Amino acid sequence: MLRVERKKAGDECLQFLKNARVCNMYLYEGIGSSYPLFHNYSLVAGDRIIGILHTKNGVYLHLYLIPKLDLLSVRTLAHLVQKKFQNYEMLFGDERSVSLFFEGSSRKPYRTVRFTFMETDYTHFTPAIRYRGSIPSPDDAPLLLPLQIQYEIEEIGASRDQIEDRKVLSVLTKKIRRGEISALYQGNIPVAIAGVNARFESYCQIGSVYVLPEFRGKGYGKAIVSYHVGRLLKRYDRIVLFVHETNIPALHIYERLGFERTGVLVQAYV
Repeated sequence: MLRVERKKAGDECLQFLKNARVCNMYLYEGIGSSYPLFHNYSLVAGDRIIGILHTKNGVYLHLYLIPKLDLLSVRTLAHLVQKKFQNYEMLFGDERSVSLFFEGSSRKPYRTVRFTFMETDYTHFTPAIRYRGSIPSPDDAPLLLPLQIQYEIEEIGASRDQIEDRKVLSVLTKKIRRGEISALYQGNIPVAIAGVNARFESYCQIGSVYVLPEFRGKGYGKAIVSYHVGRLLKRYDRIVLFVHETNIPALHIYERLGFERTGVLVQAYV
């Protein structure tokens, strides 16, 4: 397991991910970014790459492994990962890689969540304009904070006492300043929000899509996603996302907007 620190090694890892058609955008962003807090590793056997591992804090890990990897190699990799990140709590990646990893791991997940990966581009995107979204200002961040917190509770599964409001507000404000947040208001009250979770080259992954419960089923979800995607397609060639496979209303909304299902991602809690 080699730390990816030099540009040449990073370029090799990125080409590996592209050749394998990996759909986990966090791996691309992690390897392709110069963000100092990102930790990236190439998993190697001899002189070839057999996997990629990315993390920001050592608690949440993102993984891709090549197909048909023998069990001995998997056990060796799992041991190295567990030794390096003794306190990791979550593993995220494509369904096959995550399943393969835990075949060789002494730690087993107590809960697994499956997500449908979806994509669209300018030629397939079908906008909906029933409600008009808007670009919030940084001053609006405190108003949007409750929606962001509820998103993390309902969609990510975080408990309220785990969420630090100041940190969430800081991240939200930075995203607003980068033009990565869209909102939909009723009067002066925000009722829906959408953001950006990752980006790499011409790809952008949207996330943090949340509509207040009392406004659901009225077209607000479709409207905020439509407005958000329309904005981002002016900057990116392709928009991707993943959504919980049981969230049927959201899946239908994305499909009506022109998104196609192209993969499955898994989040395993240990």
